[in-house]
Amino acid sequence: MMPSPQPSICPSLTWTIRTHMYEFIDFSSAFNTIIPQHLIEKLSLLGLNTSLCNWILDFLTGRPQLVRIGNSFSSTTTLSTGAPQGCVLSPLLLTLLTYDCAAMHSSNHIVKFADDTTVVGLINKNDESAYREEVKRLKAWCRANNLSLNVDKTKEMVVDFRRAQSDHSPLFIDVSPVEIIKSTKFHSCTSSGVLHPVTQHQLHQQESPVALLVPVEAEESQSTSTHPDHVLQRDHRECPEQLRH
Repeated sequence: MMPSPQPSICPSLTWTIRTHMYEFIDFSSAFNTIIPQHLIEKLSLLGLNTSLCNWILDFLTGRPQLVRIGNSFSSTTTLSTGAPQGCVLSPLLLTLLTYDCAAMHSSNHIVKFADDTTVVGLINKNDESAYREEVKRLKAWCRANNLSLNVDKTKEMVVDFRRAQSDHSPLFIDVSPVEIIKSTKFHSCTSSGVLHPVTQHQLHQQESPVALLVPVEAEESQSTSTHPDHVLQRDHRECPEQLRH
């Protein structure tokens, strides 16, 4: 099981007069665009032995596909690109394929979880140049690795701790502007770019900064399910101190 990206999404997030940019990247059919030969080259660079690389190459190439509707079957098509969705191996292969997609600037972070990618930028003194250059570099990396960015589903969120906030010019993918949003749902956590006074006071009392954004009330908190797992999760949210003893 791959760990959740939330604990590491922004280790530089500190409660100072700074701005954080979050670019939530959406790829168009990421699993379907994997080129097996290109993947094998990267796996070899990572040190995987030849036998394992050949097995993965054989697994990804020459896959017969057809569609069944009731008792009717389509003609068979053989695929030699992409990775089968629903297969437990595919997210791992995509993660290995994107291992070299890393931030160039120390003020930025690129957080990846399977086909979910987020660019996080720490902005100082209204200087967004490093953040914008990082996004531009990511677009070039995607072209080199046969990945296409879906501008309609790619979103940007600004978390600004300053009292006097400035306007933020949108990013562009090709010639299309990226939509700026006020809140988003990231791996089952609904988050907002606006700090509420009570929440901000609570966060200042913590020994370490919050990992991601400012969470607003999660949808799950309204659940009245009596399933043991749901009850335990609800109790952990409402009475975390009691569960530690």
